[in-house]
Amino acid sequence: MKKLCILILAVISVFLLVSCAEKLKENQVSYANNITENMLIGINKDDYQKYTQDANQKFKDVVNENQMKQSNKAISDKIGDYVAGSKVFEGASRTSSNRNKYITVMYNSKFTNETGNVIITVTFDDNDKHQVAGILFNSEKLRKK
Repeated sequence: MKKLCILILAVISVFLLVSCAEKLKENQVSYANNITENMLIGINKDDYQKYTQDANQKFKDVVNENQMKQSNKAISDKIGDYVAGSKVFEGASRTSSNRNKYITVMYNSKFTNETGNVIITVTFDDNDKHQVAGILFNSEKLRKK
């Protein structure tokens, strides 16, 4: 759980840097759409292999299968399952942190038990592999304790 908290903090740190980062257009991050969709389907199916197939090693080291299942349960208990194909590109930016380069992509999406949008922020390594470095969910229900 401690590693999961560290991953979440890392994603939040990258997210905070986005405001002063280089903005990117959707066609510049076209790879992100399918990778994100696969991760979300993996979450719906509780399929660790599908969820992490495009993740970098740091992500895999922090989020093991048991932690993924616990996180999935916490998310699905509050907002339900991801509605496949519902995500809409909202923006992307290029940032760097501690000499690492990242691309952060944001989507609005629908989940079965959330009346409002769920914002999904996915952070990718800014290199030729474009592996996932983190994923964050935000919605009204998720913010409530």
